[in-house]
Amino acid sequence: DNLRRSQERVQELAENYEQEKIRAEEANRSKSEFLANMSHELRTPLNAINGFSEIMSGEMFGPLGPERYKDYVQDILSSGQHLLSLINDTLDMSKTEAGKMQLQPEPVDPAQLLEQCVRIMRARAEEKDIDLTVEGEALPSIEADPRAIKQVLLNLMSNAVKFTPEGGKVAVRTFDAADGVVIQVADTGIGIAEDDLQRVGRPFEQIENQHSKVHQGSGLG
Repeated sequence: DNLRRSQERVQELAENYEQEKIRAEEANRSKSEFLANMSHELRTPLNAINGFSEIMSGEMFGPLGPERYKDYVQDILSSGQHLLSLINDTLDMSKTEAGKMQLQPEPVDPAQLLEQCVRIMRARAEEKDIDLTVEGEALPSIEADPRAIKQVLLNLMSNAVKFTPEGGKVAVRTFDAADGVVIQVADTGIGIAEDDLQRVGRPFEQIENQHSKVHQGSGLG
């Protein structure tokens, strides 16, 4: 009798678990679809705000008047661009979770991609007097989605520059491995504590410390 009751209890728990799992997966899918739709709806007016404020900032149709107006327009533009980048990050994350992120692999020259990323990050590194270098072997052509690889590299390099104090170093290193290529971004910044490594890969997760509190971000890099 005890054995039979135990088996019935185990079966009941298994059925409850399956139902809860299905409910959780449906809720997660709904959340991802909601985020994707909301991100799309928000981007449309934001593009107009950014576009018109850029025109006003450049005084395309004549001077704005008092200098303070130009400062305000520049603030609107920079705030709009920051908000748009957060929305784009959220959209990419929700697309990935919903299984709708389509990669377009093609032959890619890693050196060319690296050069583009370094050129984008160079000015930001120079502002903080950070030595940004590329080291390592020449890499062969690979099959990959260039936009996705570029985004990964820019996220890593951007964080390296952001969290490295003035006068530090950021090195991008390349290795030709047996089963592909390795691109490594190393820096002399604050690093991540070993206990936080498990958390940092979760969406919207940010590791709080005195240095990171002064930097904006979504935790989606």
